[in-house]
Amino acid sequence: MEWAQDSKSVLFDTLGVTDPSFFRIHLADQRRETVVHTQDIRRYYGEFGPWTGMAPDGSPLLVRDISSEEVYALDLQLP
Repeated sequence: MEWAQDSKSVLFDTLGVTDPSFFRIHLADQRRETVVHTQDIRRYYGEFGPWTGMAPDGSPLLVRDISSEEVYALDLQLP
């Protein structure tokens, strides 16, 4: 959970549910707004769980787990 930049809403995400998503709760009217659905994103779960946040332009930030599956080539240059 974290405060949004406008300090009028709180941001949070859900885990272990059928449709995991990143949400915003508007405190004035307690309206829940879906920022982004995360079910199709392979998330990185660190020591304290997955991290989410908002960029200054209002776009969602998520840590994605690409592990080593998207490494196609490594070049080694020795002196």
